[in-house]
This record gives sequence, C-alpha cells and structure tokens, in this order.
Amino acid sequence: MSEESQSFTRPVIVVTVVKGDLAGLRRTRDSVMVQKYELLRHVVVAAELEGPLVDQLSEWAKNDSRFSYLLGCDKGVYSAMNFGLRECKAEEDWVLFLNAGDSFIDAKSLQQSMMAASPGVEWICGPVQLISVDTDEVNESKFDSRFDFSEFIFEKQSLCHQSVVASSVLLNKVGGFEEDLKIRADYELLARMASISHPQTYTQPMVRYQLGGLSSRNPFLNHKESFKVRKRNAIHFGVTNFENVFITCRNSTRSLLGVMARKMGLR
Repeated sequence: MSEESQSFTRPVIVVTVVKGDLAGLRRTRDSVMVQKYELLRHVVVAAELEGPLVDQLSEWAKNDSRFSYLLGCDKGVYSAMNFGLRECKAEEDWVLFLNAGDSFIDAKSLQQSMMAASPGVEWICGPVQLISVDTDEVNESKFDSRFDFSEFIFEKQSLCHQSVVASSVLLNKVGGFEEDLKIRADYELLARMASISHPQTYTQPMVRYQLGGLSSRNPFLNHKESFKVRKRNAIHFGVTNFENVFITCRNSTRSLLGVMARKMGLR
C-alpha cells in the first residue's frame, strides 16, 4: 500500500463545540460534509439540551449516518472538547477540532492535507486562513512549512488547533485539554504533543477561521496563561524561569504597545 493510500485509510473525526451559534455551525457542518474524504465523521458537542439548535442536530443526524451529536456539555469549551475526544475511541481514529463557524477551504482540503500523514506520523499541521471579524478580510497565517518546537514554545511560531489533525492515541496519551485554562489549553496540548512526537506539515491552508476569540480580545490573559503553561511544563519543554519571564514580558510589552497604538489611531 502506498503512503498516499495509507493516509486516506485513516478515519478522521471532526469535533465541533457549539453554544447557540446555529449559523456558524451550519457553515462548519456544510463544509465538513462535502469533503472528498471517505472515512469521515462529524461529532458536534452542544451546550444546549433543547431548542432550535438541538432540533437541527437531530434532523442532520437522521439524514446522514456520518453525523452525530452530544448534548448538555456546558462546563466550558475545553471540557466540551474533551467530551468530544472521548467519542474517538478507536486507535486508528484521527481527530480535528473545528469551532462553530470554522470551515474547510474547499472540498479537497482534508484529503490534500492528510497526504502529509505518512506512516509513523502521529499528527500533522500547517497554515490556516484567518478572517477578520470587522472587515471579512482573509489573511494566511505565517507558517514556513516546517515546525520548530523551540520557536513554538517561545511563541515565535504560531499554531492553532484548527490546523492540526492528530491521532486519538497521541491526544489521549497527553491527556487531552487542561480544563483549568480559559484560552491557552490548545497551546499547552500542542506543546505537550510536540514534546514527544514531531509533526509533519502540509503547505496549503486547510481551514479558515474567524479572528476575534477571547485570546485576541484579552491578550494579557493570553500571556498570563502561556506563562503558567511553560512554568508547569518547564522540564518537558526545556524552558528556564528566566526565559519564561523574559518571553512573557516581551509579549506583554508588545501587546501594550499595540493597544496604545490602536487607541491613538496609529493602527
């Protein structure tokens, strides 16, 4: 069997967490269901127990066996994502977390990206397209077709969970998302994954997602939690306390200057 055909025999489960955003969920679900990737399932984890969103989930599930849903998961985003991860029970499953509103770029996006998943690889990553909330302007994330662990830990290289497809074995090995974090549990999860398994990368954006989440609205909480992540994983990440403090001060200063520039109309 060729490497390409092996990539396409890996079942992929797209997990989407949603709370109230039926329009965004519809956009995500539509883009998932048109993917030209045979072994594909979509699991939606919803905070609601009843209402129009739940009614729509029920209708979708009746009409497509690839679609399923879980209800009443209202203890936070990362708790819901872990709840969805527990549905990925088979060792051969690969998992992609897409938020409600995120979407694949076209019908072949997943197929093309999974070609990077050669034998022995436990996860893949690559660039994404970023959509501005205010202007709908589309930009591509900066990703130079290679993953560098040190640059990622020191926040010189960005990576988001929407651009990562990983084996359920690896995700469960590192323990899923840490639920004590509000916005940086994905950073910690990806860093722990990278500390034990190096990813392969794909070069063309697979997914587009909308900016404007909590991490962009509250950059200082972002930096505080990043500091916490590096501190409690210092041994595994190889980060000294001095480096951690320096990185956090540098990034906080940049954010402060950015806030001041926007208030002064310079951005």
